[in-house]
Amino acid sequence: PWYLYLKLILTALSRLPTQHRFVYRGVKLDLSEQYRKGETIVWWGFSSCTDSMDVLQCELFMGKTEERTMFTIECNSGKNIRNHSFFPHEDEVLLIAATQFKVVASLDQGHGLHMIQL
Repeated sequence: PWYLYLKLILTALSRLPTQHRFVYRGVKLDLSEQYRKGETIVWWGFSSCTDSMDVLQCELFMGKTEERTMFTIECNSGKNIRNHSFFPHEDEVLLIAATQFKVVASLDQGHGLHMIQL
């Protein structure tokens, strides 16, 4: 039942220009133990990222307190959906489902902030 929906969204996304730049994603969890340097990982779902680090400070995303992880991602296949987003100020870049990454580095910044470079 999901095939037609996936085909529709993937076809629409394929018509947008591909983004080759660094993007960021923040979550309110410590994921540093799950991302070891040198490992290859796959994000199986569509992933919303931003090319503006300022957006991550919003409490809806990473916030400024408690345990949190910020991903810095060298993006080769993202799709800029800012013009199609309900929140254009978020500078949203969508990563396609089943995107593969290599963990380049992981850093504990203190104060609950963990940074992971993909």
